[in-house]
Amino acid sequence: KNINTNYKFIQKINLSNKQLPEIQQLMSFDHLVYLNISNNKIKQINFLAEEDKMPNLQRLEAQGNKITDLPLIKAPKLEYLDVSGNAITKYDKIEGGHKSLQIFKGNQNKFKSLLFFKEMPKLKAVSYTHLTLPTIPLVQISVVAVQLQK
Repeated sequence: KNINTNYKFIQKINLSNKQLPEIQQLMSFDHLVYLNISNNKIKQINFLAEEDKMPNLQRLEAQGNKITDLPLIKAPKLEYLDVSGNAITKYDKIEGGHKSLQIFKGNQNKFKSLLFFKEMPKLKAVSYTHLTLPTIPLVQISVVAVQLQK
């Protein structure tokens, strides 16, 4: 499936439930504020870790894909990130934190710790369900709501 990149000034895109294997063509959408790529066949979102990509992105919904590696997303205005229902185990690139992220949803993933939240000063809510951690190191994190359910 081809995504038309002739519309660079689009601010909202909903590509949920389209069976897309990748979304590299979205890199040219600099004015994008909202992106929903939920319930596709996407395996990686590494292009979001590139400098100067998605400079206006505030909300990313990427739940229900096949993502295993969560990169440090460099979108400077990102406030909401939902990667629930993936198979994420790798997140070491996110250790530097994200300065504007306020809500993180990581339900039904395979995280081994929550340490990557430690440098996210604006983080207000974290949602995890079906989470298995040997220990939960939430040291020095100001989180208003952490939902841990089985």
